[in-house]
Order: sequence, then C-alpha cells, then structure tokens
Amino acid sequence: MKNTEKYIEESLYKKFIELMPILTIDLLIKNKNNEYLLIKRKNNPLKNHFWTPGGRVLKGEMSTTSAVRKCLEETGLKTKTSNWNLIGIMENNFYPSHFNLQFPTHTMSTVFECNILFDFKDVVLDDQSSDFISSSTLPPKFINYFTKIS
Repeated sequence: MKNTEKYIEESLYKKFIELMPILTIDLLIKNKNNEYLLIKRKNNPLKNHFWTPGGRVLKGEMSTTSAVRKCLEETGLKTKTSNWNLIGIMENNFYPSHFNLQFPTHTMSTVFECNILFDFKDVVLDDQSSDFISSSTLPPKFINYFTKIS
C-alpha cells in the first residue's frame, strides 16, 4: 500500500525531472537457475522494454527499505532489509522521459542484489508492468551504465 503523503504532486515532479537527477534503486532478483527477473514496463522511461524492478527512493526512506517496498509493490515478492546487498551504482539519462517530457529523465540509481532466490511463479505484477521474464543476462543499456562496487 502506498503512503501518498510521501509522493510528490505530478506538476512539481515534472519540474524536478527537468532540473535535477532523481534518486532511484534498481533490484537484481534471481531464481535458483541464476536468472534475473526482468519486468516489461508500461510507462516511460523504457516503455515496452524489459528492465529490473525498482524506482524512486522516498524522502526519509533508507535505500534498503526502499528495496523491500519496491520489490513488494512491483513483484509481490516479500523480503527484509537484510536480504539486500548494495552492489553498485548506475547513472543514466532516459529518453523518452517520464511523462513524455521534452528532456531526459536523469537518474542516479543504487543497485541492490537480493541474497535469497525466488521461484518466479510467485511473481505478481503491479499496474506499471505488463509481463515478466527470467533472463540469464541484464539488459545491455543496464550493463553499459552499471558500475560495480568492489
């Protein structure tokens, strides 16, 4: 369930996208075959592309708490903060932008990997995604902009 008090009104969020990077998380979730869960996005950025679950970090929310929230919201999979390991960062400019704006959405993303393996038959998508797949590789655009922390 969303805490609507923490969400930014749409017109203000559009201004944020125009003027500054957005802090996000990306989640690497695997199954017992070491395959990644990728979801097909319904909205920009990356509309109709398979990508990792994730999204914005809310004000006052620790990044691992955000990982638990986004994992549950987008996949229906339940985790704890202790299940997430920070493995890297990714910076990207996505175009077309969120809301189809005339400028890219610049994101700064912390990338977490879940330390438990899931059976993807338990995945329940939210209304932001239309499908999911298991993949032995991450999307090329993800790989190109990902920096692993050693």
